[in-house]
Amino acid sequence: MLALGVESRSRGGLFGPRLKSENKAKNAPASDQSWKCMYKSAPTGEVTIDDFEIFAKNRANLLHKIENWRAIGIIGEELSNKIRFEDEREYGGYHELIQSNKDCIAHNVLRLAYSKTEELRRFFVAQECALFEARLKVNPSDYDEIIKSNSIDVEQVSANEKQKYSAELSIMYRQLQMYNKELKIEMFDNARVWKTRFTNCLNLVSKRRVFVVDGYAYLFKTHLLNVISQQFRIVLAGRVNAALRFWPYLKESEGERVVPFLGAVTNYEVKYSEVDIKGGTVKPEMINTLSEQSFPLCMKVLHKSLRDKHHLKHQGRMQFGLFLKAIGLSLDDALRFWKDEFTKNQTSEHFEKNYAYNIRHSYGKEGKRTNYSAYGCTKIITGLAQPTSDDHHGCPFKNFNESSLKMEMRSKEFGDESIREVIELVQRKHYQIACRKYFDLTHPDFQEVSKETSRDEGMPFNHPNTYYQKSRQYHDNNKKETNVTK
Repeated sequence: MLALGVESRSRGGLFGPRLKSENKAKNAPASDQSWKCMYKSAPTGEVTIDDFEIFAKNRANLLHKIENWRAIGIIGEELSNKIRFEDEREYGGYHELIQSNKDCIAHNVLRLAYSKTEELRRFFVAQECALFEARLKVNPSDYDEIIKSNSIDVEQVSANEKQKYSAELSIMYRQLQMYNKELKIEMFDNARVWKTRFTNCLNLVSKRRVFVVDGYAYLFKTHLLNVISQQFRIVLAGRVNAALRFWPYLKESEGERVVPFLGAVTNYEVKYSEVDIKGGTVKPEMINTLSEQSFPLCMKVLHKSLRDKHHLKHQGRMQFGLFLKAIGLSLDDALRFWKDEFTKNQTSEHFEKNYAYNIRHSYGKEGKRTNYSAYGCTKIITGLAQPTSDDHHGCPFKNFNESSLKMEMRSKEFGDESIREVIELVQRKHYQIACRKYFDLTHPDFQEVSKETSRDEGMPFNHPNTYYQKSRQYHDNNKKETNVTK
């Protein structure tokens, strides 16, 4: 069991001193722990290690889904609906969520985990804010309560003040009608109006959505969502930065149980079993054609380098070898495949002495007999050493310079607009989205050609073997695949 407590540097719990059960309500009321109170208080009590890890992994999975949806251009109500569907599946309905200790624990655990670097902090804040906003939209009648409980600087204006600026406010209200067809101009007289310092809603001011006078922006209820969301972003950014200072205590008190998991959860990705990603039986003679048709770019690069130089360094051999294992290359065939290539510039004896053991080891036949799985995209992008000029492992969308990436795409006869789109995704560090775009360009009409069970929403792949599997399904369904020969 893990003791939670409050977030401070005092000893006792994961988030600070352990609280006695009889003092929980007084020291950290459940309402203060909820998302509506912007997780003002850290979770209390105890949680099992299993639940601790499951809660965090499920939340990380949700945040990565949100990032992917946003990256492929899903916005507005479509994005909110997708988030709410996944949110309810994980935490229950709106009212259950308010009392959910599970939600509070997951948020606080990831706030610690994602505090370690600036890039992780940006990711966490952006996706948690999108989740928070989707929840806000469920019940606008709660806005007053949320504003009060979080001491947000917003006040409702009097009838006299509303009348004073009625001309300007009525123009604002007509603009709102453009975005919300349910609003009627005759409803203006009964509409409540709030005001806040214009700095609390700068994006509304920049878009000329609000009326500003004497440093105050005047708002209708629909605008409150923006003000509350901006306040949550400010609060969360401050708290995730503060969480970084908690790590020395955490390493001292929970260095063995918790710290390794917190490091791993930031690299969380959807896991695939060997059955899920296996592509059938593959023979060495088939690999050239399969590479051309169905390998993701990271594996194409490794395969080409192996064919050109008849060698790969250790990281490249592991990345490519485990991929080949997962698509159906047996141990005997793997030994034959690698030996055929390596012995083009070395003796069989040298290969057997220096490389054969490692291949058998990766198949679980040597050493601890661990049956290693193929690397997923997160490990390939962030978990491997940065390649040098002689290395070819990793993700090409991350590691290639722009000219090399353009040259690769021009060799596939991609159009200028398509190349520009991929480069823009790479520049924004959306490497998996760029890879998905590459897949779509090399598999025209994938959604139409694929069987219904194989279709997706253009979501990025989390694993090279998923890319491969989707490609094989595409070629099977498109009847383009013939007997694969060398």
